Amino acid sequence: MTDSIPYLDFGGNGRILHFAHPNAYPPAAFRQFLQPLTAQFHVYAVEHRPLWPGSQPEEMTDWTVIADDLIRFFDQMGWQQVVGVGHSLGGVATLYAAVSRPDLFSQLILIEPVFLPPQILQLSAQKQGDGAFSPMVAGALKRRNRWESRDAAFSRFRRKTVFGRFSDEALWDYVNFATRETESGDFELVYPREWEARFYAMPPQGVWEAIPQISQPTLAIRAAESDTLYPQAWQLWQDLQPNATFIEIPDCGHMLTLERPSQTAQLILNQLVPAQGLLPGGKKKKILRREKIFFRKPGKILLKNPLVGGGPAGGAPPIFFSAGAKKRGEKFFFFSCAAGWLFLVESFMKIQFTTCQARNTHAVTAAIANYLGEQLNLETEFIIEPPWEDCLQAVLAGEIQIGWMCGYPYVRETAVANPTIELLALPVMAGDRYQNQPVYFSDVIVRRDSSFEKFEDLRGATWAYNEVGSQSGYHIVRYKLAKIGADGSFFGKVVASGAHLNSLAMVLAGEADGAAIDSTVLAMALREEPTLSAHIRIIEPLGPSPIPPWVVHQSVPAPLRHSLQKVLTQMHQTPAGQQVLSLGEMVRFETAVDAHYDSLRQMLAASQQIHL
Repeated sequence: MTDSIPYLDFGGNGRILHFAHPNAYPPAAFRQFLQPLTAQFHVYAVEHRPLWPGSQPEEMTDWTVIADDLIRFFDQMGWQQVVGVGHSLGGVATLYAAVSRPDLFSQLILIEPVFLPPQILQLSAQKQGDGAFSPMVAGALKRRNRWESRDAAFSRFRRKTVFGRFSDEALWDYVNFATRETESGDFELVYPREWEARFYAMPPQGVWEAIPQISQPTLAIRAAESDTLYPQAWQLWQDLQPNATFIEIPDCGHMLTLERPSQTAQLILNQLVPAQGLLPGGKKKKILRREKIFFRKPGKILLKNPLVGGGPAGGAPPIFFSAGAKKRGEKFFFFSCAAGWLFLVESFMKIQFTTCQARNTHAVTAAIANYLGEQLNLETEFIIEPPWEDCLQAVLAGEIQIGWMCGYPYVRETAVANPTIELLALPVMAGDRYQNQPVYFSDVIVRRDSSFEKFEDLRGATWAYNEVGSQSGYHIVRYKLAKIGADGSFFGKVVASGAHLNSLAMVLAGEADGAAIDSTVLAMALREEPTLSAHIRIIEPLGPSPIPPWVVHQSVPAPLRHSLQKVLTQMHQTPAGQQVLSLGEMVRFETAVDAHYDSLRQMLAASQQIHL
């Protein structure tokens, strides 16, 4: 056993983030996944035991050996409170290490960990030594491990299904770092196939006992087409660790960190880099929350007639329907006969919700989705699949039926003939500045110790904006420049951060002099981390602007849209509704009319010649 455990240093600034790599893949192959993380973290990756010179597969009696190596490595480096990221084998090892030594980890990101269903683990334990996983073991042992050149290896891998979703660049990273030149001039795998087979032969038995012992905030990531983390295991994990965040990434398989490296990295950054993790002095706070998915089981349901109002006592015929087991996305019909008339309407088996707003809106959106489901006896689901543009497109396509979107894309998408969406309701925020109206502001922030006192002082400064689809971060700044007779050259440098909280982080870090932050996002950040106010100043509010609306796809039947709107606009009248609204610092929802966004249209028209 090596005295000093080998590792790779990918560089970066900020808190330490450690990546534990999967079976059969050396850590250097994950360059495209790990490099984006260095923008906010100092990234390291240990080399697991199979990559150590002279190591033998017989050393591994179970997967806790790899966890013990991680613990020894962290002690070797003198680390504590590390962000632990683990993929597959690395996810299991990180889990075991965090449970054994919780002082070493501040947060966990477990990507496609090998959490096999208990019945499969029981079978493997009973047949250990008899080849319970013999096809995988045999396949690993027979794997070709030598080629005359790296070009030949690349050509062979390019034809294999397991690498089908890898970009050429990602596949070349694997070829370059997973092979080494031999003395005879050909190339061999650096990760011995005997070691790969050893892990297959001995799947981790103790994961389900370990999961409830996790004390760190945890982000769980699954590939939608995973052949390792089965749906029943995914659900069991959620049951055992209900306070974790569970996110599924579409259109990828088990090796998502190489199939979708930038998206997976950005998802992690979105979860781990809110404002409270970026205070000067390295203050840390547990920040992860579960992105809840709510379901209501279908069955026989009684609804009040949404077209007439009231129920049986009010003279309107009730609507009965019976919903059996349906596949996701299927539709069914319900009807009612009374007083000589027939009412027929198409409804959805599941109503899906999402938010295109900042990540600190996730919890309240999920809670509102659940509230609507409970009030209307509907099956509801909250979906968040970064980036937000994907969520927006899903709402426009009707793949997600209800979304919380920025006013700018609403105006843009309803300016066409036959738009696919319509307004559902408008949130009204708590606070005197909003005057009980569905509006919000863009707060121009600077560091507290800076010399800037008003917006005009920022001429020639470095400016951060979230992205070009944002009214509060981008378009209202264009409008401000138009009003003062300036243009995009007003700032010395303009940087797109990707999110409001990222812009806030850049100002805190001195990477930008100023930014316009959605006032509701900033208020939530200050509520979660009050000491932020000691490090920033608001020098000018821009606006008000019409509040980002809740919209609904027009494929949702009109009676159901009406019922959803009614419950939203009345939820402040119930104790349960008030509690949900308070999560997002809202006081109520208001009935929406399109004319409310005319002021935004006027701002866009006045600034159409200005670009940052």
